[in-house]
Amino acid sequence: SGLCLVPEEKRSPWEAGSWGTGELLADALDQGMKSIILAIGGSATNDGGLGALSALGIRFKDLDGNLLCGRGCDLERVAQVDCSGLHPAAAGASFTVMCDVDNPLLGPDGATMTFGPQKGADPEMLEKLERGMENFASRSHRDLAAFPGAGAACGMGFALKAFLGADLKSGVETVLDLACGTGSVTVLLARQGLDVTGVDLSEEMLTVAAQKAQSLPRMPRFVCQNLRELTLPRGVDLAVCALDSMDYITDPADCARAIARVYRALNPGGIFIFDVNTPQKLRAMDGQVFLDEDEDVYCVWRGEFDETSNICSYGMDLFQRRGELWQRSFEEHREYAYSQEQLTDFLKRAGFTGIRVYGDRTFAPPGPGEQRMYFQARKGRVKPFSGKK
Repeated sequence: SGLCLVPEEKRSPWEAGSWGTGELLADALDQGMKSIILAIGGSATNDGGLGALSALGIRFKDLDGNLLCGRGCDLERVAQVDCSGLHPAAAGASFTVMCDVDNPLLGPDGATMTFGPQKGADPEMLEKLERGMENFASRSHRDLAAFPGAGAACGMGFALKAFLGADLKSGVETVLDLACGTGSVTVLLARQGLDVTGVDLSEEMLTVAAQKAQSLPRMPRFVCQNLRELTLPRGVDLAVCALDSMDYITDPADCARAIARVYRALNPGGIFIFDVNTPQKLRAMDGQVFLDEDEDVYCVWRGEFDETSNICSYGMDLFQRRGELWQRSFEEHREYAYSQEQLTDFLKRAGFTGIRVYGDRTFAPPGPGEQRMYFQARKGRVKPFSGKK
């Protein structure tokens, strides 16, 4: 059911269903599992969990008594719900659903309207799917449609809560923001109620970050550390390193060491997400001059790429208006042009699995001329589903 596994041109939430997820749950029950934890999100479906529930034995029928397959297009046709065929072991098992969103099932902030477009639904399809989701909820457990997290994975949260009595919990509680700088990302994460620790080498930037976070109900912690020596008193569920900060580690050996330290800092099953500028982008900056200005700020910067060191250096002159005068400051930046293969190797050597690489703000692999790459990796292994009963 994963969105990243479906090419954009083949995405169709109208036809897609979550039957495979139901088969995974059924297999776990067949093997005698009594406590099942399911992490949801990033699905390619918009079926409200109809397919997964069908795979577990619940029968959904239309007005004429025809059995429905459990796809997005079936939502509006649900007229009868028969739970008598539910997997017999489900009653004796507990289900915990880990999700990182609190969207309801219906409405402008609900499953379809929030997540449908990324799955390939156009405006007309969104309206049809939303009407179908309304019908499905009214035929089953309309009272749970507003439950926080019901809209996760386009209704899977609702399905598991309503039909299996699942507990919905946040998949991530503790977050590590690496190279956090002045704390912009740290503050955004903390505002979501997460327990956040920001790490940076600059005491000056950390001071600014702490000032930004003073008014938050849950104040983040800020730690001054070099990523190569990262040490935390306890593990975290998620580590992020945003805005190509990994590129600023200009020695590949140091970068590999930093990634290994991140691995140690994560809890089992924890996720590491980071982005880098692509080598082609950094090489293209060689000899380029860039200007940016508004009424109060004027910025000019020049880029140089050294093929021998594989490092892009750029100096930035910044002029800021101070009354009738302009104040000039200068910054110098140096970024290493890491390749996808190089970073993937560092992740594997550290012990990470489930490594995925995406293009700039997409769930598709990086394409030719891509400006930025996003990496996602997991600490620990997940036993593959054999498909055998």
